[in-house]
Order: sequence, then structure tokens, then C-alpha cells
Amino acid sequence: MLKTLQQRVPAWCDGPMRLLLGVGLFVGVLFVFIAPPWSGGADEATHFARSIDIAGGHLTPRTVDDRSVSILPRSYREDQNLVVDNFYGPAPINGTLIRTLLHSTPNTSDTIAYDTNATMAATPVGYLPSAIGMAIPRALNAPGVVSLWFGRLADLLFYLFVFGLAVHVATGFRWTIAFGAIVPMNLALASSVTPDGVTIAAIALVLASFIRMWSQVTDGDHHGEIAQRVNGKTVALILGSGLLLALAKPPYFLILLLFGVLAFVARRNRTVLAAAGAAAVAMAVGAMSTALAASSNYGGVSESLADPITVQPDVQKQRLLDNPFGFLRHCVTDWFSRLNDTVQIWSRRLGIWTSGPPHFVPWLLLVSFVLAAVLFDLEWFRKFRGLLRWSVALGTIALIVVLYASSFIWFDDTTWGQHMGDQIGRYSIPLFALAVIGWIPRWTFTPLANIAEGRVTRTTASRVALVSALVCIATVVVAMLINWLSTGRG
Repeated sequence: MLKTLQQRVPAWCDGPMRLLLGVGLFVGVLFVFIAPPWSGGADEATHFARSIDIAGGHLTPRTVDDRSVSILPRSYREDQNLVVDNFYGPAPINGTLIRTLLHSTPNTSDTIAYDTNATMAATPVGYLPSAIGMAIPRALNAPGVVSLWFGRLADLLFYLFVFGLAVHVATGFRWTIAFGAIVPMNLALASSVTPDGVTIAAIALVLASFIRMWSQVTDGDHHGEIAQRVNGKTVALILGSGLLLALAKPPYFLILLLFGVLAFVARRNRTVLAAAGAAAVAMAVGAMSTALAASSNYGGVSESLADPITVQPDVQKQRLLDNPFGFLRHCVTDWFSRLNDTVQIWSRRLGIWTSGPPHFVPWLLLVSFVLAAVLFDLEWFRKFRGLLRWSVALGTIALIVVLYASSFIWFDDTTWGQHMGDQIGRYSIPLFALAVIGWIPRWTFTPLANIAEGRVTRTTASRVALVSALVCIATVVVAMLINWLSTGRG
């Protein structure tokens, strides 16, 4: 019977894809409908306002008193205030609250101007999935919470679709990419109304395209085969995934620089050169988008911080330029001093909430993910070496420094960045797969390859690591459900 069922499973729906869709759909749908309204992701209420305004046909916010705003029915704000008032009640989400929200009726003639200036870092592309999902309930004048649920669900489905495409496109590291999709924080962001889910999925698709091209044209760090004809489909894939990433949320489009390194390694291959050109076009679009965002009055981001700051980008830029090496030292110090908190956040901070699983669980989940990824993808880890591997390893570190720098400029007003690392856990976790591929020491591969000594085979060890990861995810989800449905805000 089992063999018969396995034969009916499509060839594309193998282990990594089943892991992605099984965990992603089950846990993601829980997050969609059970996470407290307008608090499932970072600044979800503000992103909701931008998305539902786009659903009404306004791709960009309107300007009122030199501020970017979205025009919404007043009932949406009242519903959000009701949720906030309920945060410190017996439970942040309960039947009485949901029934009240479902009886709310938007009145399009009674509107407010909702400040969405903080959303200007992302283009409308990052909001399109949720906006499309909200279009029908908005047109039907449905309660705000229903529009929110539709927007969350659309974001989740788009996230899983793009990640599924990435797992399908990649010729190697497919398990590693799938694990990156189901990191609890990534999945929680993907199940909320925010451009973060689109960004994380776009990173995965760009990485998958890079791996596919690398595996086809090179052997490790050696020159690849000479290709006189350009593969148009491959170039189109890279251009499309690159543009999606460039238009989602800066500065992650810098990952596209990897195609330049690949073009140097396999410079005799015309498809690789054309792909590098496509990546350069996408990067140029991303740079222009970032420049436009930086030129806007982006001070609204400070309103989402618990500790309000004075946004002074010019002052912070000058401080950074005056002592760049001091800034780098502070980045290193901040990263390692926050390392335990960062790992905890990846599993415990889902939206604005902090759940209470045992403190060893997030570390066990991280170790299980890494071990399972290396064991399942061991052949690919051993093949990926030389300049390309160093480029991924150092490039990931450089991108984290860039994230620190952007946070220092826009989210801080202190000389040495007291606040710049507050969000680094959320900003760095989209780079999970890149970090695993680039940072795992090569000397660990031989012991893992010889794990078959004794009674434990590599297959058994990889499955044990996978089961351990799934048990940790289940523990995290149960702890979060208890937090949402019973104990109140953590």
C-alpha cells in the first residue's frame, strides 16, 4: 500500500517539497487565523493600511501635510484599538473579541488618514499579494479582520509558491532552501501582511537560480564548459527573480552580486555572462528604488519603536563615515553580544509577541536544521568550494554589516548604535540558507560523511535531525498558541 501511494506522488513532490508544503501550510494557516489581528508581523497594522489602500487602486500613498498616508474607513482604526485594548486581558485573542470584530462594518464615507510613511522603503510589489487577496473582501465591504485574514493567506500562498518554485528550480541544496522557509520567524512573517515574506521568498528564488547555473556550468572553482548559445529561459529566470528581489525590500538585492563572481569563474560561458547582465539590470533597478525611498521623508519608522528616536540620517551617515572601522568593530561586538537573544528571537518572537518555550529549544532547532541540511545535502556542500563559496560566506557577512549600517542610519540616533541591533534578528534570518551554505566549516564534512560507522547510517542520522527539528517547531507553535489563546502578552 505504501509503495502504491509513493508511486502516485508526482516526481516534483519529493522530500524537500513535502517538507515545505506540509509544515508551511499547516503552521502558516495557524498563524494566519490565530495570530492576534494586526499584530502577526512587524508593524502589521501599518502594512495592512498600505495593502488595503493598494487593493482600492492606490499604488502609492497620498500626501497630506507632507506625510504619506493611506485613506481608510475609521472602523479599521477602531478595530485595531479594540485589539490593542485586549492585549493585556485574559488572552490576546478570544471568542468575544473575534465576534465583535466580525460585526464591524466599514463605512467608506467615514474615513481617516493613516500614516504609512514607514512603508515607503518597499515598493508596491512587496504588497501586491496581500492587496490582491484583500481586493474581494474590500469590494464586498467586509469587516477589517476578514480583509486582514485574506491578505495574510494570500501572502502565505505566494510565499510557499515562490519557495516551491525555488526548491523545484534548484539542482542542489534543496533541503537547505526548504529549511530556510520553515524557520518559525520566517514563516510567521510570511503569514502576516508585510512585504517581508515576498522578500524572503525572492531571496530563495535568486539563490536557487544561482545554484542551478553554478551546477550546470562549473565544477567547483574550475572554469565551466564553453557555451556559444545563450539559454534564454535561464536568463529570464534570473532577470525575473532578480527584479522581484530588487523591488521587494532593500538592500537584499545585493545578493545578485554572486552572479558577477560566477561570470568571472565561468567567463567563457555566454549564458553566464548574459545572466550576470540580467542580474546587473535588476541591481540597477534595486539601487534606483532604494534611492527613491531614501529621498522620501522616512521618519515615520521611528513611530514603531518602543523607545522613540530622533531620525537624523545625515548625522548618522557622517558618524559612520568618520569612523568606519570603529563602526565595524561595534557591529561585531553587537552581533556576538546579542547572539543568544537573536537565536531565541528566531523561534520565540512571532509578530509582536514573545512566547515561552524552554530556552534550549531555539538552539536545538537551529542545530537540528543545520545538521539536517548538511546531512541531506552533503554532496553539494562538498562540491561547492573555492572562490564561489568564499563569496557566499563573506558576502553574507557583508550584507549583515549593510543591514547594521542601514539600521544605524534610519533607526538610531546614538553615536555607537545603541538601537541599531534591535531588529537584526528579523533582518538577518532571511539569509539562513546563504549562511549555512557559506559558513559551515569544510572540516565537518568528513566526520559527517563517515557517520555510517557503527549502526547509524547517514540516512538515519539525517532523519533524526529532521525529526528533532519538527519536534522543536511543534514545541514553538504550541507555546505560541498558549500565549495567544490563554496567557496573554509575553
